Amino acid sequence: MSSLTSTLKWRETEALAARRDLCTASDTIRGMFITNALECVRRVVSPVAVTEIEAELGIKEKPAMLAKVPMRSFIEVQMAAAKRMAPVVGSPEDALARIGGASLEIFFDSIAGKTMKLLAGDDPQRLLSAAPNGYQFAVTFGSRSYEKTGPRSGVFTLERELLGPCHTLGTFDAAIFGVHGMHPDMKVEQSDVATFKILVSW
Repeated sequence: MSSLTSTLKWRETEALAARRDLCTASDTIRGMFITNALECVRRVVSPVAVTEIEAELGIKEKPAMLAKVPMRSFIEVQMAAAKRMAPVVGSPEDALARIGGASLEIFFDSIAGKTMKLLAGDDPQRLLSAAPNGYQFAVTFGSRSYEKTGPRSGVFTLERELLGPCHTLGTFDAAIFGVHGMHPDMKVEQSDVATFKILVSW
């Protein structure tokens, strides 16, 4: 994953806290993202690491998969998970990309995810064009758009994206690989910790 995160302007150890401070009460994410992040920690590190995170954050039971939970809570899970995963996968940035990729496993099992895969067909452009609508199922914050720049390239523009670039890179990489069997080339152009573009080609 390190090649995915090589073009970042800010280190995620600082950027995570900055995005957490941007969260408001209306910013939510589906509970399945917390569940899947913890499962990613279990697989990459150990069940003990998950127990430590749950105790640290006061998580007594995992939220319902489709429940709306505060985005601030998910960022705190990201922070705790990245700290434990980084020694294993290479860096906090790589850890967040792994968590982002793992989130696709559950999303593609949902009705919205299955619909997106069906609509994608055999052209990555169709999958990428459908991605902004997919986010509307998962989160209540941010704005996203996709512009095709060539037969095998395009650019995503993400504003107030509280998930951050590393999680997003991991998600896009897993989505394109899961549907089309290829890892795209991606570069990040950041305006601030929550506003950035992803230049993607394959």
